[in-house]
Amino acid sequence: MRFGNARAQPVAPQPSSAALDEVAARLHKPLLAYFARRTRTREDAEDLTQEVFVRLSRQEDLGVIANLESFVFSIAANLLTDFYRRTPRRAVERSIDVADLEIAASEPDASRVVEDRQNLDVLMRAIKALPERRRAVFVMHRFEGMSHPAIASSLGISVSGVEKHIAAAIVQLAAAIGTGRDV
Repeated sequence: MRFGNARAQPVAPQPSSAALDEVAARLHKPLLAYFARRTRTREDAEDLTQEVFVRLSRQEDLGVIANLESFVFSIAANLLTDFYRRTPRRAVERSIDVADLEIAASEPDASRVVEDRQNLDVLMRAIKALPERRRAVFVMHRFEGMSHPAIASSLGISVSGVEKHIAAAIVQLAAAIGTGRDV
């Protein structure tokens, strides 16, 4: 074995850190959303997103790629295909024994119905007891399905204000439900 004359293997040039950082800044969220819609867990989506950038870092020169976004999502699609090939094994690991599941009866018993009605009554009284603006924000979000920006625009307050009202309402309602009385 000769060490003196050993020649180092040529290392393929890698994209500049700045170019890779720019691509990551621009495409990280869209890639994460792409994987999140197609995988079961956020962790899987994050792992796959990270692997896209690992593979992209192995490319010699990102500047020669005509449509970089298309290229990145081709990598993502290939990774997803590989991920699905491994999924049957993952599904077996995460499977649940049906015998361990408690299946609810199709109709609840009378005591449960009475208890649920009482809980609903407490909740409705607690919602009515909320300050007017807080109640309006909570109802628009939880019952009418409005987004935070839409509520903010409708009421002439900031999105942050909407979030604070919702959080405060949830705390107040949770306290009311826990004690069984208005807060």
